[in-house]
Amino acid sequence: MTLASLNTMLRELREMRYLWRTPVRMNNARLVQTLGHEPHTPLDEAIEATLVDLRCI
Repeated sequence: MTLASLNTMLRELREMRYLWRTPVRMNNARLVQTLGHEPHTPLDEAIEATLVDLRCI
């Protein structure tokens, strides 16, 4: 990683830092309209898949 790319990354992180402090709420009405329902992954399945992907289990 070059110093220039590090500087660019830090600049972009600074620009987006408001997202760390401000909740972001998104309306999914168009998604539900398109899909017909809101898909949900069971929590146990999601956690297991994440841990497997991270090679924790």
